[in-house]
Amino acid sequence: MTARSVRLLCSVLLCLSLAAAPPARAQPLSVTLLVQAQAEQSATPGLLAFYRQRDFAPAWRYADGPSPQAHALARLLAASADEGLPPAAYHAEEIARLLADGDANPAAVARLDVLLTDAFLTYGAHLLRGRADPRALHDGWSLPAREADLGALLGAALRAGSVEAALAGLRPRHRPYARLRQTLAAYRRLADEGGWPTLSEGPTLETGSRGERVGALRLRLRRSGDLAAPTDTADHFDAALEAAVRAFQQRHGLEADGRVGRATLKALNVPVEARIRHLARNLERWRWLPDDLGAHHVFVNLAACRLEVVEERQVVLQRRIIRGTPRNPTPVFSAQLTQVVLAPVWNVPRSIAVGEILPALRRDAAYLARHSMTLFEGSRAVDPGGIDWAQVSAQGFPYRIRQASGPGNTLGRIKFVLTNPFGVGLHDTNQRYLFQRTGCAFSHGCLRLENPLDLAVYALRGDTTWTAQRLNAVIDRWVETAVALPTPIPLYVLYFTAWVDERGTLHFRDDGYPYDARLDEALDPAPAQAGR
Repeated sequence: MTARSVRLLCSVLLCLSLAAAPPARAQPLSVTLLVQAQAEQSATPGLLAFYRQRDFAPAWRYADGPSPQAHALARLLAASADEGLPPAAYHAEEIARLLADGDANPAAVARLDVLLTDAFLTYGAHLLRGRADPRALHDGWSLPAREADLGALLGAALRAGSVEAALAGLRPRHRPYARLRQTLAAYRRLADEGGWPTLSEGPTLETGSRGERVGALRLRLRRSGDLAAPTDTADHFDAALEAAVRAFQQRHGLEADGRVGRATLKALNVPVEARIRHLARNLERWRWLPDDLGAHHVFVNLAACRLEVVEERQVVLQRRIIRGTPRNPTPVFSAQLTQVVLAPVWNVPRSIAVGEILPALRRDAAYLARHSMTLFEGSRAVDPGGIDWAQVSAQGFPYRIRQASGPGNTLGRIKFVLTNPFGVGLHDTNQRYLFQRTGCAFSHGCLRLENPLDLAVYALRGDTTWTAQRLNAVIDRWVETAVALPTPIPLYVLYFTAWVDERGTLHFRDDGYPYDARLDEALDPAPAQAGR
């Protein structure tokens, strides 16, 4: 033990002896030494530096007791669940108890002061950057975290008496965050009121059904706001109830047939507490994003199967997308949209060539010709009919495959070039019927876009010569043509399983990949199982 450690230990022992004395005999020096001892043991970033700048003097206390800012912060911490954050992470209960006790002995004063500072810095960091690190959850995450000098912010807030305003200023500034936060508060009130009823198993409920289960369904949909005021036909499945079921199904990404079958019943019976956690994890995702996503940008929500073009915070274009299957999930990443390629050719990825096309060639060597595909060995085109495909292994596959432009091309009529390390593309498709299906996980990982011409016109709007008519004319020649954008457009491929749209409608989606499960584990790691 060093001489400095010995001196500090002696000082702490002296403080502890003083702490046992009546409050009237407590000395300010004892509090300062206890604050120093606790600050030096803290692992919270910025806490020790904050107290060093003030020579370890308490920050949250007046001569006659805790400052009004201490009480203000305590109220914020108790309500941190309104942000989808856990009050326990910020010592909310212990702080409230110490404030209520009013104990002025040096140990209690120092403990309360350091806890309040720790809580401000930790809560502020979570509001600013989130609790989980997106880089550990998504390999393609490259967006910069929001930054602030929280110690300096705390010092200024204490001097100005503006702790509440300081923390409020750390929230994400995106409108979807504010809408989601308001909805979380409403759902927490709903939980306090008992939530909604659980529907029992039974036959499919539909127009004309009667009975107690219909009455329970009616109450369930009223509680979630899908059904308006009660009617006199509580146990009768009428047209109004069917419309409410359709609204619920649309909000949850289900087939909107107005009937309560197995999938709809499962969604109805998710308890409000689980939906609260659902909202909280999606608030977390907004905290990962920079405040400025660009004056205009493309926003893809994989869980929603939607692409939006946002200009000056307003959605100006919205289209469906198809994402990767659970076996080939589309990654979360950010990129620049740099080119529009008209009548694209398709250079078949090796994984598809050996995983899907090679088995087809073993059955029928004419497969490539039927799909306008050319086989290459190096730079030389070769005849697939002269190859014994039964002898070609996936591991030693020496060929490249390219599909020519045309109506049957897998990429469709338009492709958008994205800068990203995964080789993920955004393009049209020759399987447009897939956009009519419920769900959207049908690709090998790339993004397929409904009606891509609209996005091409928007992306090239800086060059007025590229009208929709000219784009179609160039495409119809079926010669691949790349057009550089006048200005690259930021594109964000993200994953939100709960959101509130611009009309105020709340939407939920199942965790298809499952990125929600991965986030839950990062926020609340499961305890190690015995024997593992």
